[in-house]
Order: sequence, then C-alpha cells, then structure tokens
Amino acid sequence: MKIFVETSVIVSPLVKDEFADTTLKFFECALMMGAKLLINGIVLSELYTWVFLSRNPKQSEKELKEFLNINQIKIIMEMNEKIFKRAGELHAKYRKRGGKRERILADFLIGAHAEEISDILVTWNPSDFSQLRIKIMTPEDFIHRFSSEII
Repeated sequence: MKIFVETSVIVSPLVKDEFADTTLKFFECALMMGAKLLINGIVLSELYTWVFLSRNPKQSEKELKEFLNINQIKIIMEMNEKIFKRAGELHAKYRKRGGKRERILADFLIGAHAEEISDILVTWNPSDFSQLRIKIMTPEDFIHRFSSEII
C-alpha cells in the first residue's frame, strides 16, 4: 500500500499539537503494515516553511530530517504533465464552484500527485482534498480502519 502523507500530518508531531499522539500512532501503524509512505517536493517545501519560521531553523531542519528518516518517508521529486494538468483541472473546478483564493494551487498539485502515485492520501484536512479519486483519510481514520490488520 502506498500512502501519500500531507504536510499537516508530518508537522503535527513536530510542533506537538493536539493531534500529535494520534499522528505518531498512525506512522507506527503504517510502518508495521509495511506501507510505503510518500511525500513530494511541494510538501517538502511546505515543511521547510515550518523550519524557517522556527526559532532555531538548524535544529528544526535536523528534527525534520530525522522524522522523515525514522518514518521511512520517501520524497518523490518528479511530476509529469498529467499531474500538472489534473491539478489545474481540480483548481479550476474548485474556483468555478465559488471556491475562495484561500486554497492555493499547491494543494491541488499535492492532491493530483497523490492520485497518480498512491492508494491513500492521509491528511488532517480531508475537506481540502475531497475532489480526489483516491481514498482520503485522517490519521485517526487510518488507525481505526487498519490497526486490526496488524498481526
């Protein structure tokens, strides 16, 4: 199983927010299942925004790299024209339905890429990705659905 991990899921334990414990359980569950965890360069860029906004960017970058490594999260840097076209389509549909400019194109690029390379997108913001043709789950949903499959 290939799981695309959205930015909000990775940031959660790094900032120790109210979702951090559940998020860490998600990573544990996914790794025990042998799932392949994926992000792309856009997610990585969003994570580096967190790094450079922190009080100690060098320490935050070290924490980020360790977190990605410990959780065996693979960074996929390549995207093809099909992904860019799909992102534009998703963004246009959103805007035509009256969607506000608050949702930026990067979200649609993340979603389109997730559709192309994974089976599930895991996010703490599922409504941001509701137009996708793949399964969208929160870390909590994932744990409830798959924890019984771990032997």
